[in-house]
Amino acid sequence: MEKERHVSIEYLSKDILDEDFLKNFENFQRFQFVLGSCRVVAKDRFVTAPTALQKLYTIFVITYVIFGYYLINQYDQRFEVKEFDEILYKGFMTNSVLFYTIDTIHLRFFFNRENAKFYVKLYQLDRFLKTNYVQATNTITYYYFVDCPLDLYLRKVFDAFETYQELYRFQILLFTGKAVFYVIAVLRMSDDFLSLIIIVTMTILDILGILFFCYHSEVFQRQLTRIKRSSIGIMSVYQSGPLRDKAKKIYELIEYSPPCFSVFDIWQVRADTFIGLCRLITTLLVTILQFEFL
Repeated sequence: MEKERHVSIEYLSKDILDEDFLKNFENFQRFQFVLGSCRVVAKDRFVTAPTALQKLYTIFVITYVIFGYYLINQYDQRFEVKEFDEILYKGFMTNSVLFYTIDTIHLRFFFNRENAKFYVKLYQLDRFLKTNYVQATNTITYYYFVDCPLDLYLRKVFDAFETYQELYRFQILLFTGKAVFYVIAVLRMSDDFLSLIIIVTMTILDILGILFFCYHSEVFQRQLTRIKRSSIGIMSVYQSGPLRDKAKKIYELIEYSPPCFSVFDIWQVRADTFIGLCRLITTLLVTILQFEFL
């Protein structure tokens, strides 16, 4: 009796996550755990902030990486290179360590509770969608569209998107700045084959990461535009009634509070963001080439 009572009280908590939901992040979290950069700890179907021991492990990993970069720098000093290239290479190494340290510290030591709450919010959003899946897949019919809480689901999506922006925009800022610096370093280190391979690999990974993020941001915005146009189409057919009221709520939600990933109000992440980044990098490369050959 006591066991049944304990189980019933346990499942009243909204913070308990399904195992299937946690499995979606399991491999990714294991990889982050080894690197010492995991934002949260998922254990026994709960999500919590990193423990003190795990944070200590992160400090050890950061110290190990800094020491490794120091040994690489000491090894490279045995080779003769141009003075400017040596300064640029040391700057590249220093910035790489600096970017990594700042990013890892921000991931592991800041916004711990917010990250845990964000995972719970994603789970609640996933559970809300599964609960109303039958209705959501039949929105083309009158009664299903009226009864389907699509407007409530969109509000939850927008709220989760706002939290996601607050937690990840700092990483996007570092990621973009690092990619620009790496591209410039590629041009200057073209004489050193080993350094060139390392820098080109890191640059390609960063650029692909930015492209991936911009692509999915654009897909998200296009889906919202599609829902908005569908709402306008419904309102143009139905001049009154519950169907028009539901479509109007959805339209106003997207029109007056559209979610858009903004990096500290410096720029917004869309498909054209990647094009603008390529334009900036091209301008910097042309400027460097002018100083190099003129």
